[in-house]
Amino acid sequence: MTPIKTIYKDTEITYDENRNVWTFTLLGSDRKAESLANAKVSIDKLAAQEKAKAFDPVPAILVEYGGKHTFGKITSIAESGDDGTYVWFSADGNRRKHRISDLTADLPANRQLLAEAAALGREIDTLRKKRDHKLEELSPVTITVTE
Repeated sequence: MTPIKTIYKDTEITYDENRNVWTFTLLGSDRKAESLANAKVSIDKLAAQEKAKAFDPVPAILVEYGGKHTFGKITSIAESGDDGTYVWFSADGNRRKHRISDLTADLPANRQLLAEAAALGREIDTLRKKRDHKLEELSPVTITVTE
């Protein structure tokens, strides 16, 4: 009897009638599934995991409100959808999912711009303190009530 075989995404899947399972080899490992549909789902899932593993980390900078920033690496794409693309960002031993639009390339020019923005922020703080001091020097209103 000739075994039942099919090819799915360059992977040969064979039906093992004696064990009533579908078998295939993927990423160097022999695998099995209870149905052809489950075998295809497994192939899709494993291929996606392998693709995520093959992602070369990309140096990036997380820029948050007020110019606070963190240097790290984008390690993989987490998900893409109608509300944008999210990536896994690793920095300081932590891994968090962020919208890609919150990140910028870790380039010398961007580091320079962040340093300039930080210097401007310090100038703003100094000017606010000077403004507040001037406002404190204002003479109060005095009212004389006559009867």
